[in-house]
Amino acid sequence: MSDDIAALMAHLGFYFQPDVPEMLIAGHERELITYMIKNERSRPDSATPDAIEEYVRCYSMPGGIRAMLAIYRAMLVDAEQNRQAARRRLDIPVLALGGSAFIGERNETQLRTFADDVTGHVFDAGHDLAEEVPDEMAGVVLPFLASAGW
Repeated sequence: MSDDIAALMAHLGFYFQPDVPEMLIAGHERELITYMIKNERSRPDSATPDAIEEYVRCYSMPGGIRAMLAIYRAMLVDAEQNRQAARRRLDIPVLALGGSAFIGERNETQLRTFADDVTGHVFDAGHDLAEEVPDEMAGVVLPFLASAGW
């Protein structure tokens, strides 16, 4: 793993720990959201004040942080399920999206290991493509869906 990706993924070990992240983040949801937006996006200004308030509201609800952490904690199970599923190659068109400042071309590379018809696109963005480059993303996703007959 390259140093840039290792730095972006450093928080995973913390998030995987049971109960401790919830305890330490509780009451600091705004600080967590602010940090994530500042450090994981190429365009931090793409997070509107209303969006930030909604993130804070949701993460501050009972179980909100635990729900966010569950996504990360499921990664190891997801990886095993993906290994099992990869035994049979996908026979459908697949769209792999990445942000140049986050995962970039890695999504496409990974998907090509178990799908033949992969279209990849890397945006000039970070982690949150739909908020950072919504028009550009729609300009890739909508034609892909239309061409795939969806």
